Amino acid sequence: MDLLSKSPTAFHVLRGYCVATDACRCHRGYSGTNCSIANCFGTWSNESPVCSGHGKCMALDTCECQSGYTGSDCSSVVPTGGSIHVSPARGELLIDKFKLTTSDWAPIEEVARFEYRFGVVSPTVNDIIFLNSFSSSTTLDIALPVQGNNVTVVVECRSASGYSQQRNTSVTVDKPSEQDLSNYIAKRNETLLAINNSAE
Repeated sequence: MDLLSKSPTAFHVLRGYCVATDACRCHRGYSGTNCSIANCFGTWSNESPVCSGHGKCMALDTCECQSGYTGSDCSSVVPTGGSIHVSPARGELLIDKFKLTTSDWAPIEEVARFEYRFGVVSPTVNDIIFLNSFSSSTTLDIALPVQGNNVTVVVECRSASGYSQQRNTSVTVDKPSEQDLSNYIAKRNETLLAINNSAE
C-alpha cells in the first residue's frame, strides 16, 4: 500500500504497484521500498541537490520551491521585499520633476543582480507606461505624464534569471496653471535653441 495516499488504486496509478507481500514495482521516476522516492530532473528526492537545492521533489519532475525561488527546478531567483518612494508627494503635470526611488529588495543569493524600471499607470487604458528601460539605477528623476489625485507610480524589479516583481505607491499630479505652462514651454524652447546653436 502507498504510504503517501493510503489507496492501493492511487498508488498503482501514481507511483507503482504491489507484486508480492511488502514488495513494490515502481513506475518510471520512482524508487524505494514503497516507491516514495521521486525523481526530479535526474535527481532523487532523498538527495541534497534535488530541485537545485532550493526545494522539495514532490512527484516526478515536480518541485515545490522555497520562498524566493521559482522555475520548474527552482533554479531561478525571484526578487523579494522591495518598496518605492516618490518625492515630492505633489507636483504639476509635465513641469515638476518627481524623484522615484526603490529600495529594500532582498536577493536570496549574494550573486543575484537586480535591474529596475519605473512607470505610471495610465487611467485611460489601465496599463503601465514605463518611463525608462531596465537598469541598475535605483533612482529616476522625471516629470510624470499623467494627471490626477492618486496617480499610481510603479517600480518593477527584475532578477538576472528574468523573473520580476512590482511595487507601487501613489502621488498627486496637478494640472499646471496657464502661466506655469507658458513659462515651462518658453524655458524649454530657450534650451532647445541653445542646443541647436551650439551644434552649428
